[in-house]
Amino acid sequence: MTDFMYQKELASISRFGFVNPIIVRQVGDRYEVIDGEHRLKAAMELGMESIPIWSLGEIADPKAKQLTVVLNETRGTTDRSELSALLQDLLTSETTMDLMTVFPFSKDEFKAIVDLPAFDWSTVEGLTQEPSSAKRDGWVERIYRMPHEAAEVLDQGLAKVKGEDDIPDWKALELMAADYLGG
Repeated sequence: MTDFMYQKELASISRFGFVNPIIVRQVGDRYEVIDGEHRLKAAMELGMESIPIWSLGEIADPKAKQLTVVLNETRGTTDRSELSALLQDLLTSETTMDLMTVFPFSKDEFKAIVDLPAFDWSTVEGLTQEPSSAKRDGWVERIYRMPHEAAEVLDQGLAKVKGEDDIPDWKALELMAADYLGG
């Protein structure tokens, strides 16, 4: 969650209270957060003395980790390096097929996140979602991974094209590409 979105989370909880409880599992005599870490952090920052939780009871690590991925990926963005490490860890106890059944990734997205050993992807036919480049309501979503240096150059280019104008990043990127292509 970006700092901007976290500030929105704080404002939302301040205004509306908790709409969704924190999802936890029981580990011995304590609770471990499965979903809702940012809401918990916000509640603590706001000085709330109690918050609603939904306890799943005692569930195994692989199931808890899978739920964390499913719940986070279906409602927001994640740190890709942390997600990759989590998926790598899950692959030590779960099959790729089991994970692909529930995770909201196309096989190309999954392969881009995790460095998989040789795997027969024909076994996951029918389980993959539309690719991230699929058209939705006239828009196309693209996700690219690049080195930090390349991202900095891209950010500098976007800032230069935008100048003092308040145009969205996508429009600045379109202008950069059109200029490069000579159009």
